[in-house]
Amino acid sequence: MLTLLLILIVGQRFYDYQVKKGADPWVWTMGAVGLYFGLYALNYFVILPFLYHQFLISIPNYLVLAILQNALPLIGSFILYFKMKNGGKEKSEIENTKEEIVPREKIQKIEKEETSSPKIKDSSKPPGPDTV
Repeated sequence: MLTLLLILIVGQRFYDYQVKKGADPWVWTMGAVGLYFGLYALNYFVILPFLYHQFLISIPNYLVLAILQNALPLIGSFILYFKMKNGGKEKSEIENTKEEIVPREKIQKIEKEETSSPKIKDSSKPPGPDTV
């Protein structure tokens, strides 16, 4: 139950974040549902049989099921949450992009100055047909 609640919260935040960026909502919804059920299938069909047959776990079945049932989806939820929090970028990429951002007003101001300033003629050459 806790895992389902966490998946829903993280999934909703990730969904809102991607939709604001212009992504198709159905793709992310189906991706989240597929991830959730895929992790459960991995638990039940791969990890549990491996643990039972290889290590012959002696603790009660319900405890193993409870731990493994919640472990992978929780890990997947946290990975999704932190990827969403950073916008899918690593910290070094975020720091680099912060330095490169120039406000639009500053760019427009520079362009205005370039277009409005008169061109200075070179006075070292005598006037003639080749000087502009």
